[in-house]
Amino acid sequence: MLEITNNTVVKCHYSLREGGASGELIESTEGAAPLTYVQGVGNMIPPFEQNMLGKKAGDDFSFFIKSEDAYGNYDDRRPVSKTPPPTPDSTEQKQVRQPYRD
Repeated sequence: MLEITNNTVVKCHYSLREGGASGELIESTEGAAPLTYVQGVGNMIPPFEQNMLGKKAGDDFSFFIKSEDAYGNYDDRRPVSKTPPPTPDSTEQKQVRQPYRD
């Protein structure tokens, strides 16, 4: 079985939950197209890529990434909408929370 190494094209399904495996579902690719990226070239946050190294097709696993190691801690001054992003033909704009760092 092919093992994920750097420069491997990876396709995987995932579920992102708040605070851990039993937390509120934030987003998921289940029932949709899988996430596709090239491992080790910096397209994903470093802790995600570190956790994916060595995994094989068919592996079922979970891991936790602290917010400060991902996109930063929550900041009320940067609200986020849980609605899906607009389609290309939509003129509606959404608010997206950005990490705030001093």
